[in-house]
Amino acid sequence: MLRALVAGWFSFREGHATAGDVLAGEVACDWLKQAGFEVDLAMVEPVGRGCDWRTADPARYSHVVFVCGPFQRGELEIGFLSRFGRCTLIGLDLSMLLPLETWNPFDYLIERDSNRAAHPDIALAARGARLPIVGICRVEAYGSASVSEADAAIDRLVASSGLVPVDIDTRLDENSTGLRNAAEVESLLVRMDVVVTTRLHGLVLALKNGVPVVAIDPEPGGGKVRRQAQLLQWPVALAIEEASDTGVRAALDYCLSDAARERAHSCRVHADGLLAGMRSEFIGALTDSRMLEAAQRKRKEPLVSVIIPCYNQAKYLGDAIESVLAQTHARHEIIVIDDGSADDAAGVAARYQAVRCVRQPNSGLAAARNTGIRESHGEYLVFLDADDRLLPDALRTGLDCHLVRPECAFVSGHYRMIREDGTPQADFVQMPPEADAYRTLLQRNYIGMHATVMYRRAIFDSVGVFDRSLPTCEDYDMYLRIARVHVVHSHNRVIAEYRRHDSAMSMDPARMLNGAVGALSGQRRYIADKPDYERAQRAGIKYMRRYAPRPLLIHLNASLRARRLRAILRLSPALLRFLPAWLRALSLEARLGIRAAVLRQS
Repeated sequence: MLRALVAGWFSFREGHATAGDVLAGEVACDWLKQAGFEVDLAMVEPVGRGCDWRTADPARYSHVVFVCGPFQRGELEIGFLSRFGRCTLIGLDLSMLLPLETWNPFDYLIERDSNRAAHPDIALAARGARLPIVGICRVEAYGSASVSEADAAIDRLVASSGLVPVDIDTRLDENSTGLRNAAEVESLLVRMDVVVTTRLHGLVLALKNGVPVVAIDPEPGGGKVRRQAQLLQWPVALAIEEASDTGVRAALDYCLSDAARERAHSCRVHADGLLAGMRSEFIGALTDSRMLEAAQRKRKEPLVSVIIPCYNQAKYLGDAIESVLAQTHARHEIIVIDDGSADDAAGVAARYQAVRCVRQPNSGLAAARNTGIRESHGEYLVFLDADDRLLPDALRTGLDCHLVRPECAFVSGHYRMIREDGTPQADFVQMPPEADAYRTLLQRNYIGMHATVMYRRAIFDSVGVFDRSLPTCEDYDMYLRIARVHVVHSHNRVIAEYRRHDSAMSMDPARMLNGAVGALSGQRRYIADKPDYERAQRAGIKYMRRYAPRPLLIHLNASLRARRLRAILRLSPALLRFLPAWLRALSLEARLGIRAAVLRQS
């Protein structure tokens, strides 16, 4: 029988346990029960009721889970780990204070933050009760954090704002505000118009309940509270260096707006999606031996090459580069291919010491990507367009997927749309592929955005490089060529951002349709005797006839509503160029249909 002991800082009288720690422990217990485990919870008074880990028999447990909070090679941690050394040790939602390559005592670790990765704090997934009542949530002084400076900024804000402050202490071992349990802490937070906090769980529990937060990170550089805020897509998080009176006041004014409350609710929805994947990973790690083996192999981190082709996109290039520099997987190289740009793409790339820029005469996107393959050295390759961005865990997610599925030639994920200024657009549904990824790709390009794909370098030795003869969609052609004969996989993580703007390639539907039809036509000889694939190919051509003009039409409609006459005049000719391409695609679709009918009759 599988039985687990869940422990955390709520298991130690000297552990300084907080409400967030207790809620994270409840989430861990719930996930374990969903995985079929019997669960014991180690908890001390006055935090709550549970067993004492010091007297618990280690032989009763197959797994021991230590959940939430900072974790280092301290006396308490070593004592706990020594007692349960023969059990499978799982670390969940921890802030690992030492580099993982120096010290990682767990058989499997899903950290809250470390030098490798960051995840949402799982207290976001807790089902906390709400009691009636009506804050300021401060962290106590610790380490090198500038807590007194942050407190002074909050005090000046409270003194000048006319707000009625309510102190909220999330610690449960010694609560300065008389709160006795996590439910009382959360019930008080949820009734606030705004929370001002220097504590990570102040941020997390407020956003969990849709309450806007002015978050001030007392750690220099904003490496803890602000990092969690960025992960949850919450915009109001200040490093201590940024917490001027003007900056904090402006943050408060925004948090008092309806827009901020809507954004806080959307952060909760976003967190739910991340936590669903995190819960699945946690349960999978307990039940799938391959995942534990993959975690052990991570100690030898592979090099990932991120190739950024750039043609006249210098104004966005810095954003793209910085999104790679912010990756939680640190072992990567960045290669910018300046494809004969007339703007200062090379100058932008030169501002970053970690970037290597290769310049060539304008040869097209396929040729630029091929140059990137030749110039790179990574075991894995990601192609990022210069006007797009990767999310911080993009490379780590792709590598994790490859480690669990070593048979895959490439893995792909999901993406979201952003406006030209980088602000997010509304989420949209991305349909996963069928079991036969090749058949799905014949019907539709389910991948959509090239930056969500991570290739094994070896696959290009097998199938060749990108086809320079295609006007566009050479990435779609590559997916088809690979998926026809190799295993591929799609995960459901959102890992990249696609920027919509006037000069994006999607604004030229004729080019997009011609490229897609060219990619699909290139598969004809491989599917000639396969009626099911032939039907999928015809469906794909029909789909592209309908989809190709859609981004341009949406942009034109928005420009029309906003009365942007110049944009309308600049983009309208693209619709006229689309008509011949549409007719050619329709003709090809009809010829393929007639050929299929003749073959059926014969």
